[in-house]
Amino acid sequence: MSVMETEWRKLPVIDWRDHFAGEIPKDAAEFWCAVHDVCDAGGRPIFQKLASFALRVLSLPFSNAYVERVFSVMNSTKSKERNSLRMHMLVAVLLVRLGLKKSGCCKSFEPTRQMYELFTAEMYEVVNASRTSTEASTDDENEVFMQCLNQVADEDEDIVEV
Repeated sequence: MSVMETEWRKLPVIDWRDHFAGEIPKDAAEFWCAVHDVCDAGGRPIFQKLASFALRVLSLPFSNAYVERVFSVMNSTKSKERNSLRMHMLVAVLLVRLGLKKSGCCKSFEPTRQMYELFTAEMYEVVNASRTSTEASTDDENEVFMQCLNQVADEDEDIVEV
């Protein structure tokens, strides 16, 4: 802790414009990555511990809103009236609802190239095969649920620029 405090006290002494070609970056991650690489005349890093700490703090998720959003959509989808939904149908409904949130409305929805590539005759074979098999294993259900979470997280990254 004392090492980081010492590094913190040295921080305002340096003219950072010299290290950034005249303009200090506004992006915190870019700034601290460059601070991490600053060395003294002997080649030893000056702010390595402080910069590593700052980068770790910046990498922490600022909220778990996207996970809560998925649970909220799932709870509104799988109600008492729809309690017999199987996992594959629930995931399909969640993906549609979360996908429409991003585009705003079904009228303005634009399918991606990946969607067109997946929309083939083989998708019906997969659905028919899953109907004849027993319930999906817990691992498969968890994997599909994680895909929903990842989709929402990707949407949040598009919205929130750090």
